[in-house]
Amino acid sequence: MSNSVRANASASTRATIYHLCTGVSSCFALAPGESLLIEELGDITKPGIEQIEVKAYKDPLTDQHLNFWNTLFNWCFGGVDVSSYARLILKTTQQFGTTSRLAGWNDLNIDQRIELLLTLYEESKNRFDDSGAGSSKSTVLKLQEKLLAKEALSCLRTIVARVLIESECPTLPELAQQIMDGLLICSEI
Repeated sequence: MSNSVRANASASTRATIYHLCTGVSSCFALAPGESLLIEELGDITKPGIEQIEVKAYKDPLTDQHLNFWNTLFNWCFGGVDVSSYARLILKTTQQFGTTSRLAGWNDLNIDQRIELLLTLYEESKNRFDDSGAGSSKSTVLKLQEKLLAKEALSCLRTIVARVLIESECPTLPELAQQIMDGLLICSEI
């Protein structure tokens, strides 16, 4: 087995552990009668309340980052009825890039969010057009084209109204420590 295969399996395993730890950590905040699903309808789901997509990345969350666009795409085309959730949360370890307009996302209304997405798409499309006919479209540009197509705008508006971005979430070691601290507090009660 090559080292690259081992590294990919290790990264996948770490991602699964991170999802599980985020789910366990979320259990401490459940209200009586609430339940939590892990890796069933998404990364973490509180049925009828919120769906959380959990991402652990080291690089900054920029306006054209695959993490953001792929999450929107999955919510729009993933086969889950997101209209039953009050919140769709992108929970990421990333901090916002220094020039990222996504940093103000949570303060924007629906129309402003759609306008921002259209602006980011236009910028991406212009970069592609300026790059010459021989280049291929980036994955992000392909996602943007599908999300912002006229037939997808209704779905996108439904999603955009609910999306919140939680950046700079704890890394796996930090999260594990928070869980241990929470367990210690619970055992003292």
